[in-house]
Amino acid sequence: INPIFPAMTYHRYDAVDYKRVDESLGGMDSFDELMKELHKRGIKVIVDIALNHISETHPYFQEAISNPESKYREYFSFSEYPNSYDCWWGLGYLPELNFKNPAVLEEFITGEESVIKFWSRKGVDAIRLDCANDLGMELCKKIKTAAKEVNPEIIIIGEVCSYAAEWTYILDSVQSYYITDTTYSLMNNKITAAQFGKNIDRLYRES
Repeated sequence: INPIFPAMTYHRYDAVDYKRVDESLGGMDSFDELMKELHKRGIKVIVDIALNHISETHPYFQEAISNPESKYREYFSFSEYPNSYDCWWGLGYLPELNFKNPAVLEEFITGEESVIKFWSRKGVDAIRLDCANDLGMELCKKIKTAAKEVNPEIIIIGEVCSYAAEWTYILDSVQSYYITDTTYSLMNNKITAAQFGKNIDRLYRES
């Protein structure tokens, strides 16, 4: 299931609240009912969570950008210019969370009431981490540990845009674009058939 949180965009990778299901999608009661019916039919449920960045309309960010003295200022990475901050791919509506701040780490990942543990308790079978490569391996390790403290059977899947073999030692599974990029490169004559074969062979040997 792609992101289901309240958000400002159609894709919902800019969450405003990670512990709610948008009412336009039926709200949390509908999600709980869906979970029950899917599990009754033997269908596994994967929820998609983007933790690298949130919505510029998220209450934490709104307070941080309007009040330099707010504790939420440290939830993000502001530069020397008062309202210049790190954001995903330069998109201002996607401010990045500062996981170097222990409070952010606890609230979103490691704490008993964290986002990761909240959804793990909801009984989902897997969590897909959007932009896992942006989160980094150490953070992904913490996410996997936190989720499995609640449910040892939960699967943590990471979106890794580049070659992802080494990530399989960190995560339970990966979503990688390596084969996609290799195939497009062959179709667009950017690599030879021999190189295509080497790329696929590497994936087979190292995965």
